[in-house]
Amino acid sequence: MSLRGRYIQLSGSANKDVDPAILKKCHEVVRAVTGEILRAKGGLILNVGEDVRGAPMDPASARLFDWTALEEVARFARGLESVGLKPERPLARVITSQKNISKISPERMPEWQHLLRSNAVDCQPLEVNWSAAAYIRHRQAEAGDGLVILGGGEGVEHSASLYVERGRPVVPLDPELGAFFNDGSGGAARLYKHALSKPERFVRGDAREFRNKLALISVNQAQDGASVAKGVLELLEKFATPEVFGIRLLNPDIRPEFGAVDNFFENTVRYCVEQESKFHLIDMGRNSASEAFINVEIFERLHYSDFVVADLTGLRHNNFFEAGYALGHGTRVLVTAMEGTKLPFDIQAVPVFFWSVNDKEEDRRRKFMEHWQRTVDRAPLVRRRDLG
Repeated sequence: MSLRGRYIQLSGSANKDVDPAILKKCHEVVRAVTGEILRAKGGLILNVGEDVRGAPMDPASARLFDWTALEEVARFARGLESVGLKPERPLARVITSQKNISKISPERMPEWQHLLRSNAVDCQPLEVNWSAAAYIRHRQAEAGDGLVILGGGEGVEHSASLYVERGRPVVPLDPELGAFFNDGSGGAARLYKHALSKPERFVRGDAREFRNKLALISVNQAQDGASVAKGVLELLEKFATPEVFGIRLLNPDIRPEFGAVDNFFENTVRYCVEQESKFHLIDMGRNSASEAFINVEIFERLHYSDFVVADLTGLRHNNFFEAGYALGHGTRVLVTAMEGTKLPFDIQAVPVFFWSVNDKEEDRRRKFMEHWQRTVDRAPLVRRRDLG
């Protein structure tokens, strides 16, 4: 099982009057889910701050779950250290406010400092003093590939809406925990029921499969947190896989370069995207359509894709239009073209991977992956403006 490179947000809270036994079980679930994500080579999106407990000496009575997840991150990091290893990337990204960091208790501070020193955690403090919670949730949703929620109120409901808006999966769990601030319309427990009746709202792809798998995941009925965590991981592996949308020549009757482009996408791009990166390639030249009109399907899937490979061989206007849409939308775009293509823009400003029909396949794949790694994390053309 693999979540390599994917970051999953865990979020939720409990009311002060929650049943202590149910709350303890939920902490077990959070600990188990965190461990499963880390073992699957994924990472966590978390918050940090106060450790508010119903019983001061009992961590399982905490009404927030971030420290439970961070404890598991620290345990995993120490396991790597014990065999002389370091994380390939941060195990968790903590996106929070300076104010929240200042609320870390003296009891928790040594663990927090160890997480920072070991580079297990990448802390991204935001300078916000107004509407801080909503602003933090926006930034967390931008960084996450999926969301798992328990309990909570307006906060988890807002986070869920942000992930749905971006086309990222939301996995709500069923225990009735109430909310830290006693707000919202039912939090994760209500969204769990909503997901069983309207699964298409929570994932892209096979909504029926999502509903069937979610129906088997019940914290209320499970014997332990481990069984819940395995079901959650199965959902995340299926539905939190980043999608790469392919823009390319589609009509073999229009351009003589079609055969070469089709071969490049099928044998180079697909191999590198799916076998090397473990992402999912959407190639409208090969994938079956589900919408009545192909243009609707193209822009629907293009809009929600994580990455775009835009091959401009043949200089088709539609391909430039789709690539421009992706760039304007802030999607990460990798531009390619067959050697000899005369592109009508400055290739110094927009890096282009020129591929050759004469290269051996293994050489072409290697060059493509090298270009991908150099360019895929470039900032968007226009940076977002805000007051944070």
